[in-house]
Formats: sequence, C-alpha cells, structure tokens
Amino acid sequence: MKKLHFLSIILCFACFNLTKAQSDNTDVLHYEINLNVNNLQQNTHIGFSEITFLLLEENPEFIEFDLRNQTIDSVFLDGNPINYTYQNNKLRFTPSNEEINNDTLRLKVFYQGSNNVEPYNWGGIHYSNSIIYTLGVAFSDYPHCYGRSWFVCKDNFTDKATFDFIITTNKNVKAVCSGNLINEIENENSKTYHWRLEQNAPTYAVGMTIADFSKLERDIITENGNIPLNVFYFANDSTAIEENFRHIDSAFLCLEKHFGKFQFNRLGYCTTPQGSMEHIDNISLAHSLGANYSLQSQSVIVHEMGHSWFGNLITCATSGDMWINEGWTTFTERLSLAAIFGEDVAKQHFRNKIESVIKDLPFDEGRFALSGVNSDNTYSSTVYDKGALIAMSLKTYMGDSLFYSSVQRLLQDFAFSNIDSYTLRDSLSSYSGIDLRDFFNYYVFDTLTHHFAIKSCSFAENSARIKITSRTETDSNSPCTNIRIPITFMDSAFNRYEAMIIDNGQEFEHNFSLPFTPQAAFLDFDEEFFDLTTDSYKIISEPSNYEFKNSYFKANITSCQDSVLLRPTLHWVGANQEQLPEGVSRFSQKHYWTIEGVNLDKAEIEAKFYFKISFSERDFDNSLLPDYASKDSLMLFYREDAESPWYRIEANYPSSSSGYVSTKLRKGDYIMAIGDKNLVGLKDDFQKEEKIKIYPNPSKGEINISHPELKEDANIRVFSENFSLIYCDKTKKNKNNSVIYLDIPKGCYFIELQSKNKTFTEKLIIN
Repeated sequence: MKKLHFLSIILCFACFNLTKAQSDNTDVLHYEINLNVNNLQQNTHIGFSEITFLLLEENPEFIEFDLRNQTIDSVFLDGNPINYTYQNNKLRFTPSNEEINNDTLRLKVFYQGSNNVEPYNWGGIHYSNSIIYTLGVAFSDYPHCYGRSWFVCKDNFTDKATFDFIITTNKNVKAVCSGNLINEIENENSKTYHWRLEQNAPTYAVGMTIADFSKLERDIITENGNIPLNVFYFANDSTAIEENFRHIDSAFLCLEKHFGKFQFNRLGYCTTPQGSMEHIDNISLAHSLGANYSLQSQSVIVHEMGHSWFGNLITCATSGDMWINEGWTTFTERLSLAAIFGEDVAKQHFRNKIESVIKDLPFDEGRFALSGVNSDNTYSSTVYDKGALIAMSLKTYMGDSLFYSSVQRLLQDFAFSNIDSYTLRDSLSSYSGIDLRDFFNYYVFDTLTHHFAIKSCSFAENSARIKITSRTETDSNSPCTNIRIPITFMDSAFNRYEAMIIDNGQEFEHNFSLPFTPQAAFLDFDEEFFDLTTDSYKIISEPSNYEFKNSYFKANITSCQDSVLLRPTLHWVGANQEQLPEGVSRFSQKHYWTIEGVNLDKAEIEAKFYFKISFSERDFDNSLLPDYASKDSLMLFYREDAESPWYRIEANYPSSSSGYVSTKLRKGDYIMAIGDKNLVGLKDDFQKEEKIKIYPNPSKGEINISHPELKEDANIRVFSENFSLIYCDKTKKNKNNSVIYLDIPKGCYFIELQSKNKTFTEKLIIN
C-alpha cells in the first residue's frame, strides 16, 4: 500500500479497538463472498459470506469472526441456523456437539450494509458517484486489516485463504475483483461476475471495484510464460493510462529477474477515486495518479507491483514488522525505476528518501526501530523509506549475488506464508552463510543510525592506507562493529577498484594493494548504504554552474583543463572536534561537508555551501545562531582531513538569513562556525601544501627527513611495500629535520611522520 501524502496526520490518531485478540481456534480455508450491489445510487449491498474453516480444538468456548458495521440477518453452520451474538464488530457463537459433525465446517452469514469506511475515511468499502471500491487497510483501526468492512472474515495477517467473489451489479458497469474471471452471467436487469483467487491470501489483500470501466489489456512476455496485464480505467484517462503503463514490462521483468517468478494470475490495476492499494490481481490506483503521467505515478505503479513479492507472496506476521511488506516493496522501486528511466533517476529518487529519513531522525517517527514499530506508526516513513534504505544496505552488506539468491530462496520457502524480522534474519543468514546478527541488531532491532567517514588517507604507487571513523547520531562514543562498508578507489583516468571494509570499532585503519596508483577514495560511492550522509558526484568537462541538491552544495566551474570528478558529501552530524580554535564560540553541531574528487587541480572551482538561520529546529543552523546573532559572526572553517586542525578561510556571505557561502574549492572538510572574527585570523588556505622531503632518494640507508617544524613529539615509521612495519622511532618537537639509519634490503618503502595533528607519507627507494 502506498503511503499517503498527508501521512503525518494519520500518526496523530491513537490506536483504538484494542480489544481481546481474535480466537485462534480456527483456520480459514476458503471464503465465498456473494454480494448484490445492483442499485449503485442507493449505496447499499446485500448478500452473504460463506466461510469454510477447520476447527482446531474440541469443544471451543466460542468461535469468533469479524464484521464491521453491518446488519446480520441470519447465520448458518453447515446449513443449520444457529444462535449467535454480534457486538463490537464481532460475530460470536458457541456450537454444540450436535452442530459439529467434522473438523471442516461451513459458516454462512447473511448480511447487508452500505458505505462502511474507517474514521479517517480511507480504508473500507466506499460508495462514490456510482463507483464502489474497497481499500483493505485502515490506518486508525487495529488490526489494520480491513476485509471486515465488507465481508465476514478472520481479519488478520496470518490466516490466509482462497476466495470466490460473486458480485451482481448493474449492466452498465463492470465488477472487478482479485483472481481470475470465471464467468459473466447476463441477468434480466443485471449482470453477475464470478472471480476466483486460488492462491492463499490475507483478508486485507483482496479487493472489489465496480465502475463504468474501459480496459487496457495485453500480455507481458516473460521466460516463465505470458502474464496478462489488465488495467481498468475511466474512459477519459486513456492517453495517460497508455503512457503510465508503456514501460511497465521492463520493471516487471527486472523484478522477476531479481526475486523470482511472479506467482499470481495476472497483473491487474483498477482506477479508484482515492488511494493506492496492493490488492492481489486488482491493484487500486488513485485516479489522480493514473490520469497524470509523472515520476510519482510511475513510482506508485511499480511500488504496488512490487507487493507481488513482498506483502502478497510473503507477508509480515504482525503489523510490527510491516517493513517486510512496505520497506522491501519500496526498495523494489529502486530497481523498477532504474529499469524504466535509468540509474540516475532511480538514484535521485532514493537520495530524496535518504534525506527525508535523516531529517526526521531527531524529531519524530524516523527514530523508531524497524521491527516492533507501534500501531500509530505502522505506515510511517520509518517503515517505508527507512525500511527500503535498510533493505538496500543489506544488499550492499551481503553483496548483490548472495543477496538476490538468498532472497529468492526466502520467497520460495515462505511463499504464501508469514515471516517476522527474526525469521528473515535467520533465513538469509542460513542461505548466504553470512552472520547477519550484527547488521539486524544495529539497523532493524535498534533505533540508531550510524555515521561513517574517512578520517585520513595516504596514497602511494599501487597502494593506499585509509583510516575510518564510525559513530551513531546520538552518541559519538558509541561504535558499531562488524559492519561491512563499501569503499571505492579511483585513479586520474576514473578507473575504479572496489573493496569492502569491515568496521571493528570506533576508529580503524586498513591497507590496500591496488592495480593502479589512486588519487581518491570514496565511502559508498554508489550510494547503496544508508548512513548519516547525502552525496552524489558529477563528472565535469565544461565550465558551468552545477547543483548537488541533496548535499546542499553548488559549484561554479570557471575553467576546466580536463575532465574532473567532484563529489561533495553532506554529513548530517557535527564534526568531531575536541577543541575549538581561539575566538570561535561554536561549530555547527548538525552538519559539515567533505569535498572529494579526481583531477580537481585541473579546474578552477568556486564552492558554495548552503546555510539558513531561523528559529525552526528543523533548519541546519538554528543551533548555530539560535538567537539570530549577527551574521557578521558567521565564519567558514576548513581542514585538510579529520586529523588536521580547523582554520578559518576567506569566504563570501549572502546578505539574507539564508543562502550560499562561497569560497575557492579544495579537497577537505568545511564547516560553519560563529565567533569573534577579530580573534580568528584568516589563513591562506591555498598556500603550498606542507610536505616532508627525504634525501637522498634513492638511498643506501642513511636518510635525511626534512619536515615542517613540529609543535609536539612525532613518530617516524617505515613500512614495506605491503605496509608491514619495519622501523619505528621518535623525533622531538621544535625540530624540522631528522636523520634515520636503515639496514634493509633493496626495494620500495614508505616513510611516515605522524604527529598529533598531522600525518606525512613519502615513498622511499633503497638501492
């Protein structure tokens, strides 16, 4: 089911009707729903529901089924009238031994009713201008299943059954239900439609729609045979419907490739006045979307199709694990939109979700754990968007091949049944051979979201050394361990080398042997892992203005000697900084930027960083300037990396309370600060970069090291080509030259000088 745009209002509703849980002494096998809605103007229906069920215990105290706000005329058990009660939307009866002849019983309930919709006016059976439609989920009722709004049923996620729908209505309209059409019978003044769903389905996932429909009909050609595509729509919408479903075949084939064979009868859609809902074979598509072609309509259409695997094929065991239905289905949007529009469109679609979830984290439902979400937030952004991002991250964590093969096995083994998050974890672990307990503990069962960043990196010929830091959004001292993070190395020709880092603590270091000499290293270059960052990249070969929307960054390229890759990352946390520079009152505690790239020295670039001063706690810089202090105190600070000190740099500031702070760009970190500019001097941030010099090089063993004057003691370390430590010594502060003596074999080595705030590395040849 697609989240409504006004979902936030839903969350204001308190869960009610938390009455005694349904009796679990029955197992429903089949429903026959026989309704007469021949007078659409009268807004009424009359008929019966027949339930075939197994009795799971002897001499039950009572048997109970659900039916909301209807008038019951009579009740029969195995053809015999019985006594019953109907209170609080519960049909209850206690059969005698004489009334129970075997374990399989048939309950037939004759009833009538009319428009029957939840207080929120979404789920239920709707009568709207000669159109009748059902929406199987209620936001304000619990359980959220809403089959009970139009037929007698055991209304929960787990008691699945097959269905027959026999609907009699006016001759000038069509009745469309879940399943296959068995027959149409012309009556004297009406028409009867018989639909049959032979797959086991939960009560919320079946639907009925009656309207004066036109029909789009064709086959989707697959390796597993032809799948009928049926779209029932209002006649005036034919052009938009054709456009909206022009490319659905590509998305369908993409999902079959990744998740296995489509297991239902047809891919069916029905236009309805409101709401989009994943009814099996009879997906409700809100008229406002179907009648207008847009990226939004496409995302909803493919989302509801994705439920054919997540929600309809496998179903969450309880609403507390709704992310299995909705989060995984939202993840399928990423694949479907890429199949239709290409990777760039799909990535941007998900970038927006990442930003939305991160923005919500400190304030409302975005902080909830995925598993065990409460009933007020069953259909929240946590479940949909955060759930999708965690499914995507799991793919990256496991690797594409293992992920998709394991998920396919899951869908096969649990087809037409229910799972919870623990079953999901254990099954995928078993199939893949990867222990997923840590991943699920951090990302599914916990409320925290993690932040990863490159603290420092050094490159040499065919090698790299990378230091990584990690923390949570609430506790900078809280590490997450055994988390796999993708890293990409890139040379000046944009050649890529992919690796995976395993985080085993708050700060860790890795050495890499590479097929080329790298120029840059990027965490999660392809944006496939959810953490507290938003980023994207552009390969630029012409001067122009470029916007990186989700990074809140712009670049004005005034000259370009060669193609450059520019990647700004917005960190949605404050930078780790133990001590503020003199004269600085505070750094931004909400965000900072990292600028990375390839060949950036081949271009003249003006960097522009967004800020906004306001009282709203949702704005970046409300905590930076909470009292609307003068923008004269606003400063931009820069550091080369997280092991280097911050210093103030020259920048231009807008005159308004929001806009872009601009400066000349170089690689490194940038952060907003306030303080007394009279006490914080400007540093020429584009002065010649400090380096060490070693001579002679090549050397026979006696090596002079010339370096910037040190303000504290430093370590001198020598590493072999594979980064094995072979020498270690110290140099004293207030020195700018050191001498060491090495008795080592011929070859290539690396000398590292590391102080508290600086690390220098140079290559050494011993001959």
